[in-house]
Amino acid sequence: MTGMFMLIMAALFPVVALYGANEGRVSGTITDPTGAVIPSITVSVRNVATGAQRKAVSNSQGFYAVPALPI
Repeated sequence: MTGMFMLIMAALFPVVALYGANEGRVSGTITDPTGAVIPSITVSVRNVATGAQRKAVSNSQGFYAVPALPI
C-alpha cells in the first residue's frame, strides 16, 4: 500500500512542480519609519509589459499579498 502511494505521488510531483513555476507572488509588511505596522493600505502591482494591474489591502498586521501573478 505504501509503495503504491509513493508511486502515485512520484507521478504527480512533476505536475505540481510545473504548475508552481508558472506563477509568482508579491507580499510584504507595510511599516512606517519607526517600524510600526500600517493596516488598510492599498498596494498595486502592475505588469509593465501588459498594463494589467492587481490590488491588495494590508491587514491589521500590515501584511499584504498578491498571489497567482503570471510570470
